[in-house]
Amino acid sequence: MIIDEVLIFTPNFEQRVTKIAYGFLKHGIRTTVFGEEATLLSVFEGYNDGINFIKIPVNEKLKRTPLGTERVSFIREELLKHIKHGQKTLIISRDVLYGYLVGRILADFNKDLFLYITDIADNYDLFYDSFKNPIKRFVFKLGFGYLTRKAVGFSDAIYVVAKINERRMLAVFQKQLISKRIYLLRNLPIKYDLILNTNKIPNTLVYLGKIDEISRDPFYVLEKLVSMPDYAIHFYSDQKERTLDKIRKFAKDNDMEDRVIIHSRVKYADLGKEISKYQIGLVPHKRSLITDYTTPNKIYDYKNAGLVTVMSDCPSLIEENSEFEFGFAYSKIKDDFIEVVRVAQNSPLNTSKVIPIWQEEFDDMYNKIIEDYFADV
Repeated sequence: MIIDEVLIFTPNFEQRVTKIAYGFLKHGIRTTVFGEEATLLSVFEGYNDGINFIKIPVNEKLKRTPLGTERVSFIREELLKHIKHGQKTLIISRDVLYGYLVGRILADFNKDLFLYITDIADNYDLFYDSFKNPIKRFVFKLGFGYLTRKAVGFSDAIYVVAKINERRMLAVFQKQLISKRIYLLRNLPIKYDLILNTNKIPNTLVYLGKIDEISRDPFYVLEKLVSMPDYAIHFYSDQKERTLDKIRKFAKDNDMEDRVIIHSRVKYADLGKEISKYQIGLVPHKRSLITDYTTPNKIYDYKNAGLVTVMSDCPSLIEENSEFEFGFAYSKIKDDFIEVVRVAQNSPLNTSKVIPIWQEEFDDMYNKIIEDYFADV
């Protein structure tokens, strides 16, 4: 075993972090996750067994900024405990805030003792595009642009979640990526057993995961549902309660309470069976810079459960759909959501295009890391 220990730093011990840690555990590598929160531990029960979780102390007012000394001091002390002579430590930061924070601290450590990777699954340097206020746009563009450049500069390599984002990173951060590796690590399912449920509830849509109004567009879908009285939508989400409350209010105001149903999230092991009873999976991303270069877990989970997907026309989703044929894209500009849903409902899922499972792509990435950075060890 060439890598002795893996340390993962993240704001939240969520789905992607669980999958990354799970991948290393399958290789028998000691793995610790340091996170401010662990909101999905119970959802991934069984998959995170053996992962050591340590909570990062953080000032709540400063948690989404690089400011504050308590968190930095804690990270430095933990790195001093874990980075040792005689072992190789792989350190991963989830997204650019921690990519910057951890990378800045690691600059003082012996570089021969560790490899450092930042996971850029979300392009926060494009987050500014979601704000209408010009001052906010300017501040976020400068702030996250700086954090991204520094995080990539501190890192030995980066993870990306989609091929289209690899091309984007190479074009925008060419200077910071000189002589560095980019590894594709998509949000693939941990397991893949295609469920072809023939006993589906007619005219049903389902949405999985966190729901917000920054990168998702739930109210466009709900507005269309007003004109589709024979359809119902099921949300499996318990994050972003403010948005969920607005969804409940919209449903009540439009007499759709019996057609807009909100469920708690289910355990990952039960997910496929639970949602296989619905007809169509939804990926209603807003068209913006922050969504155009990323693909969510749910698009793979829907196909795993035998659902045809209806997705917005983000370039990343369209590109991934061309490879795996999840379903059909709608355009908010064309306002063709209802027509696309009708087409999807009458189109069988292409089961011949099989998506890989997480461990397959993870192992490919892992072997490349060993070849690229540990070939002489």
